[in-house]
Amino acid sequence: MANKTIIIHGELEISCIDIKGEIKWQKSGTDIFVTNNGNTALYIEDNYIFAEDWSEKKYKFDLKGNSA
Repeated sequence: MANKTIIIHGELEISCIDIKGEIKWQKSGTDIFVTNNGNTALYIEDNYIFAEDWSEKKYKFDLKGNSA
């Protein structure tokens, strides 16, 4: 799946689209996916997406969009 999709880090949502541009899934947080503390707002490691929002809440999703 990872080779056939693109993860997009937007300010309000994290999205996954396929190579045809069709949205596979989208995730929103309680605040914008930008940090005010110098931490990285989004990174992918070991097939998981890690994100942090403005209020420092942390999120973890697998590459299919499931909360982990």
